[in-house]
Amino acid sequence: MLRLMNILNQKKNIFLKIFTNFYSPSIHNLINLQLNRLHLTFPRNFNDPFDSFICKEDEQFIKYAILKNIKKNKLIGEDSFTEVELKILEYSPIKGKYREELGHSDDFETMLFNLKIKKNADVSNKINEYNYDVRRKCRDLMESIRNIPFHITCFSVFDGMEELGKNLTMWSHYADSHKGFCVKYSTNFENNDHKNLINCGFLPVIYTSRVPTITFKDFKILLDLRNDFMTNSSILKKIYKSLITKSSFWNYEKNGV
Repeated sequence: MLRLMNILNQKKNIFLKIFTNFYSPSIHNLINLQLNRLHLTFPRNFNDPFDSFICKEDEQFIKYAILKNIKKNKLIGEDSFTEVELKILEYSPIKGKYREELGHSDDFETMLFNLKIKKNADVSNKINEYNYDVRRKCRDLMESIRNIPFHITCFSVFDGMEELGKNLTMWSHYADSHKGFCVKYSTNFENNDHKNLINCGFLPVIYTSRVPTITFKDFKILLDLRNDFMTNSSILKKIYKSLITKSSFWNYEKNGV
């Protein structure tokens, strides 16, 4: 609740400021300026691949799904996986996580490979099918989440014209090495018929080294229970948060929204 109030207070303060945006002197930018238009960008087209990015922790879910299929399809026994082998797989760490801490020389993926090649072709092929199927589902889910059709732009908020003029980095990066221009935008939408819709689209930028992540729990809800992520409020919240999250290295941009 406190975090929500902080965001709302930040949002309230946003509209006490003047937004600015830097542009190169391209024909498209000049036409947009003449026609009073604003260009919005698909997040995956940003120059920083981690800008508005959402991460994933899918290896734990992949391990869970494969073990679940082994048990569900009764691939346990002398001709399949023994109880001891199943325990080894259950306690093996996921790739790149806790290997040294737990004293394991191999992760789950390696252990599964080493065990399955000793089995008959039928068992080995079924394991390959489980592995391929769950990885495909995770990959397709993340592609759908990362390709959600939102387009955004970032505005800077400066305290005055002097601060704006002195920010040489912004003029260098976004105004074609000082050859471009900067546009100031008013935040007074009182006379606009769509003011409520416009105001809902403005959110303060979050500068952080931690980005929103689709966790094991999220994968389990969405894939194990076959839920549509567009109907899941927890996932949507992470997606929306990712759109306003930038690396802390970019905080010199003074992005307000």
